[in-house]
Amino acid sequence: MRSGLTGNPKPSAIAKLETFDLARYLDLDIGAYGTDDSVRPNLVPIAQHRAATRTGHTYTRETTYIIGDTVSDVEAALKGGAQAISIASGKTTVADLHGAGASIVFAHLTEVDLKKAICAT
Repeated sequence: MRSGLTGNPKPSAIAKLETFDLARYLDLDIGAYGTDDSVRPNLVPIAQHRAATRTGHTYTRETTYIIGDTVSDVEAALKGGAQAISIASGKTTVADLHGAGASIVFAHLTEVDLKKAICAT
């Protein structure tokens, strides 16, 4: 089950995903958005609950991954009850992301094989 989680309002998140033809990879009805709660770590259990309601499975820190490119993304994952996978694609460095507690850090987006990374954790 692939769900989304973002601080953006749902319509903005969908528009961004559709721009890059990524919306088709996610079940956007079970995502969590900035309009659900303004505190980003609180979005993790919202998405976990929605996914559990849809699938009947329990989603825990061990089975929930947040993928992001900032220290704030890592903090939201860890405080919210998920593992953090990070990509140093912006101003944040690999060292910053490791220091924040990300489980896995990629230096470049071209290195990313998320399926392999998630299976390795």
